[in-house]
Amino acid sequence: MDQPEISIIVPVYNGRKYLKELIGQFRLQRPSCFEMIFVDDGSHDGTGAALEKYKSRESFPITVFHQENQGVSAARNMGMELAHGRYITFIDVDDAVSPDYIQSLHDCIKINADVYVFLSRRVRQAEKNVPAKQPDQPGPKPVGSITQLHQFIEDPTKLGIYNLLLKRSFLASYTIRYAVGYKYYEDYDFLLQVFAQADKIEQLNKILYDYILREGSAMNRFTADRINCLRLMKEKEKWLDEKAPDFAPEFRRWFVARLYWSVLWQAALTFPTLKEFEQFASYTGAPFYLKKLSSYPDRLVRISSRVFLVSRPLYRLAVQAAGRSRSRVETVHFRDIRKDFHQHIDYYRD
Repeated sequence: MDQPEISIIVPVYNGRKYLKELIGQFRLQRPSCFEMIFVDDGSHDGTGAALEKYKSRESFPITVFHQENQGVSAARNMGMELAHGRYITFIDVDDAVSPDYIQSLHDCIKINADVYVFLSRRVRQAEKNVPAKQPDQPGPKPVGSITQLHQFIEDPTKLGIYNLLLKRSFLASYTIRYAVGYKYYEDYDFLLQVFAQADKIEQLNKILYDYILREGSAMNRFTADRINCLRLMKEKEKWLDEKAPDFAPEFRRWFVARLYWSVLWQAALTFPTLKEFEQFASYTGAPFYLKKLSSYPDRLVRISSRVFLVSRPLYRLAVQAAGRSRSRVETVHFRDIRKDFHQHIDYYRD
């Protein structure tokens, strides 16, 4: 086979049970202009041996790299080092792609952009085989770097790294990599690096990726790292002053506050008493952040921030009513995680 057009990078940690379904999807993809790169990040469930078997029998190229457990960022960085394709994209082993995933991406790259941004959807396991209702006028269409950054900050949860197709030479020329050592926000850091430095971005208004919400999955555990890792985004402010000065003031005004808003929402679900929730909010500087969001573009964020500033008990009740059925968060006591905060929240203040 000639050099592949597209390299699909899949970090795996104890994901053996998902391999058959994921790889099976790519047997049906056309054209066969792709390679799959699996980085086994220290799995101990037989993932490594299973990947070696798939590598030996599939008709399309599979590269398998085994490393000691270093985290998903290090695994994705290694995948980029191993890639041969002109373009790179990322997939999580327990998600799914559309039947025309490769065809759609292959058709796009004729434009020769640095970055393509396509759509995804969140579906439950029972819905993953239901064809997506596609938007009209799929494109692709060009969009400026600043416009893409503005769209990103208005709804940072809309995009993940699995929504990107990236020219490998572009990533190499700007040494774009994932930040290692962070449990949160490393994907946002990567997206900011990409959008701020790309000369040519194309948006494909088409759903190609399914982020699967799996029933029976473990409950999320709320940890101090949700606050500690805000350092990564705070440090991006000065970087954007240089790389995207027209966007930097908007980022400085809203982005860390917007991420904190999500953390506070989870805190309202995880702490079992109002007293503990209020302790967390006071300790981490909630009023400082939520005052910033009183004019944020998103209506839910804007209104809920105002509610918190008026009444913390009312805010907590509203979040529990709206979010309990959709969020699986393990109960944690504030006293048990307070010691894990690296430093006081004053670090993040302007």
